[in-house]
Amino acid sequence: MYAAARAYTNIALIKYWGKKDEQLILPMNSSLSLTLDAFYTETSVEPLQGLHEDEVIMAGAPLSGAPAAKISRFMDLVREKSRNHMFARIVTRNHVPVASGFASSASGFAALSAAAARAYGLDCSGTALSRLARRGSGSASRSIYGGFVKWMKGTDDASSYAVPVDPANWPICLLAVAVNKQPKKISSREGMRRTVKTSSFYPVWIKEAERDLARIEPAIREHDLDMIGKIAEANALKMHAAMLAAEPPFTYWEEGTMTVMRRAVHLREQGIPCYFTMDAGPNVKLLCSEADVDRILEDLSEFFPPESLTVAGRDLALTIWRTLFSEGDIHNLNGVQSAPGKLYIAGEYAVVEPGYPAIIAAIDKSVTVTIERKETRGRIQWANATLDLRRSATNQWNTDGDVSPFRFVLSAIERTERYIRSLGKQLGVYQLSVSSDLTRKDGRKYGLGSSAAVTVACTKAILAFYDVKIDQQIVFKLAALAHLAVQGNGSCGDIAAAVYGGWIAYSSFDRKWLAPFISSEKDWLELLEMDWPKLSIQPLVLPTDLHLIVGWTGTPASTAKLINRVEKARCGKEKGYQHFLKQSKSCVERMIAGFLKQQPELVLEGIRENRRILAQLAKLCGILIETDKLHQLCTIAEKHRGAAKPSGAGGGDCGIVLADQQTDQKALIEEWNAHEITPLDLHVSDRESQKEEGS
Repeated sequence: MYAAARAYTNIALIKYWGKKDEQLILPMNSSLSLTLDAFYTETSVEPLQGLHEDEVIMAGAPLSGAPAAKISRFMDLVREKSRNHMFARIVTRNHVPVASGFASSASGFAALSAAAARAYGLDCSGTALSRLARRGSGSASRSIYGGFVKWMKGTDDASSYAVPVDPANWPICLLAVAVNKQPKKISSREGMRRTVKTSSFYPVWIKEAERDLARIEPAIREHDLDMIGKIAEANALKMHAAMLAAEPPFTYWEEGTMTVMRRAVHLREQGIPCYFTMDAGPNVKLLCSEADVDRILEDLSEFFPPESLTVAGRDLALTIWRTLFSEGDIHNLNGVQSAPGKLYIAGEYAVVEPGYPAIIAAIDKSVTVTIERKETRGRIQWANATLDLRRSATNQWNTDGDVSPFRFVLSAIERTERYIRSLGKQLGVYQLSVSSDLTRKDGRKYGLGSSAAVTVACTKAILAFYDVKIDQQIVFKLAALAHLAVQGNGSCGDIAAAVYGGWIAYSSFDRKWLAPFISSEKDWLELLEMDWPKLSIQPLVLPTDLHLIVGWTGTPASTAKLINRVEKARCGKEKGYQHFLKQSKSCVERMIAGFLKQQPELVLEGIRENRRILAQLAKLCGILIETDKLHQLCTIAEKHRGAAKPSGAGGGDCGIVLADQQTDQKALIEEWNAHEITPLDLHVSDRESQKEEGS
C-alpha cells in the first residue's frame, strides 16, 4: 500500500541532550518543543514485490551510504513490527536545512514514521507514531504534534513518547535566523555522547532541565510569553555551557550566533519581548509576539540578508502529520471515526453530583465506527450481531430484529439525526460497522467505558457522513444525551474522556436542569449551543516521572447498578453522604493542583486519600467497591511503592497505579501475575485536537 506524509520540524525550548539508551533512544531528561510551520519534510513509502533492498530517493536522487543505511535500519523496525518483510521505495524531500540545527531529522523521521506506519498497516495513533518516530530520531517524537509538545523521557520503549501540551493558537511567533546552513562539523549524536561522558556540568544540566520543564508548563498554560522566553533562553545557555565543559570542549556557535543573541538582548532593552534559543547548531530561533515580528525583522535585516530570516509559526495550531491521499480517499476516511475508552483516576461516585470534580484518563484503546452510504436499507454491524434498518415515511428508522445489543448505537443515531434535521439537512441511508479494542476476544469487558466510546464514535461518524463540522462541545452534548437516554444515570465523564482524550479534570452538568429540555420539543440547536450549568472539562498533563499502570481483576462490574445502590442507600444517611462529597472534592482539587503545578507528590497522596474516601463510602452505603482482588491489586502495588486504588465504580474490573522512579514496576507486575491479576498494556491516549470536517 502506498502512503505519504508531511511532518514539520520543531524547536526545543527545554532541550533534550543525552541518551540513557542509545538503541531505544531514551533520553536522559524530558523535553518540550514548539513546532515550526515553515520547515517540513514530505515522504512517501511504497512496499514493492521484487525489491531486494530499500530504494531511497532524496531530493530526486538515489541516496546511498550511511544516510540510506540509517533509513533502512528504521524500516527494518517497521517490518519487524508489521511482520511484512517487503522492502520499500521511499521518496523524501526536505524543506529544512540539513544538519544545521533546524531539526531536519525531527521532521524527516516523523514523516517517514507516519508514511511507513500507514503503508505497512501499523497503529497510526499519535502515541504509537511518537514512539516509532523516536526510534529514528529522538526529537522526531515531538514532530507528530503541533504547538507546544512535551516528550516524556519514560523508563522504557512503551513509556517514552510525546504528548501535546498547548495548541499555541495565540499570538506567539518564532523567527528563524539562518546563520549558516551548511552541515555542522560535530553531529548531534557525537556532541551528546561527548557531553554525557566528559562534561562536569552535565549532571547539573539534567537537574536544571527537569526544573525548567516544571516551570515552563504553567507559563505556557497562562500564555506568559515573557516567562516562557526567559526559561527557554536560560535552558539553551545551560545546555551549551555543558558542551563547553566537555573534554575536549566544543561549541556550535559562530559569530553570527552571537550577533543574534546580542540583538535579542538589545530589543528587550527597547521594550520588545524577544528571546533566543539554539539547538545543536549555529542557527538561532527568536521567540516573540506576532505583533512585534516586523520590528524585529527590521532590526535583524541590518545584519542578515532577507533569505536568512524566516517567520516560522504564524499558524502553529496545525495537525503536524497528515497522510496525503487522493480526494476520494479523504472522503472515505471521514467515514471512519474512533473514540477512546477511559479510566477513572479519582473522584468516583462524587462526580455524579453536578460540580464535583473527577480526574479521568482516556486510553489508547478505542471503538472504531465505519459509516458507508447505502441505497435503500441501513444496517448496524457489531461483532457477530447485525441489525437491519429501514426508513419510514416520516424518516424515522424502523428496525428488524433484537435491538438490545445496539441500544447505545440507536440512541446516538436518534439524537444526532435530530441535530442534523435541525440544521435543515436531508437524512440519508447508511451502514454503521463497529469494532472495539475495549473488550476481550471472549467478549468479557475490562470496564473501560465501551458504551461511552461507541456512543461518541457513532455520533462523530454520523456528523461526518452529513458533512457537519465535528465540534467537540456538540459531540459531547449529543453523546451525553444519547448515553443518558439508555443508562439513565452517571456523570458522563466517560463521554468527556472519549471526546477530548488525554487526561482531563471533569465536573458533571446539572441533570435536573437538563431534564425539561430533553422532554420538551424546544429547539434542539438552542439546547446544544447553551452553556450547561456546572459542566467543566479541563485538560491536564501528568507530572513528569509519573507513569500509569493498570491491572485487571478478571471480574466484570456494573457501574449503573452500583450507582443506583448508592442512590438508594444514601436515603437517611444524607449527613454522611455530604461529608463524603466534601472530602472527595477537596481531595480531587488538590490532585488537580498537583497536575497543574507539576507536583507529583500531591497526585500520589491524592490517589491514596481517594482510596480511603471510597472505602468510607462503601461502608456508609453497604456496597462492595474494593473487592478482595482489587484489595490484593492495591496492596501489591503499595508494597512496591506505587500509589494504587480501584478505578471507576469498583466491584471488579480494573485498578490503577501511579508509579514514580521509586516504584519497582517489574516486581509489581511479576507479583500481580503470580496472583492472577492481569497487567493491561494501556497508555493514555492523545488529547483530541479540534477537527473541522465538512462545512
